[in-house]
Amino acid sequence: MYQQWYLDLVQKYPHLLEHVKYPDVGDGWESLLVNLCDAINHHCSYHKDVKPVQVYQIKEKFGGLRFYYVGGDEYVRGLVAFAELTSYGTCESCGNRGSANKSGWIRVLCESCRETN
Repeated sequence: MYQQWYLDLVQKYPHLLEHVKYPDVGDGWESLLVNLCDAINHHCSYHKDVKPVQVYQIKEKFGGLRFYYVGGDEYVRGLVAFAELTSYGTCESCGNRGSANKSGWIRVLCESCRETN
């Protein structure tokens, strides 16, 4: 089942996310992605000389957010880098402060979510 927050985000920014089939991330990173898409859209709306951004894949890899896209400028690259870096301290399940596990499949989880997973 698709995450409702993502469907809402695609509806809000179809030009940005039309090529992404589905984000392979947990609900805890919803605010990271919503804020990132809002910031990218805001920047590109006010700077008409910036190449349009088109996202092709959103996923988790080695415990962190990966946001693959084309277009944008150095400012957009900074926004994406900040969101990706922030994901390493954000529980992928609930969005609280989290940390990566020491062995196995690397996931960033808070202590509460780590105990239930």
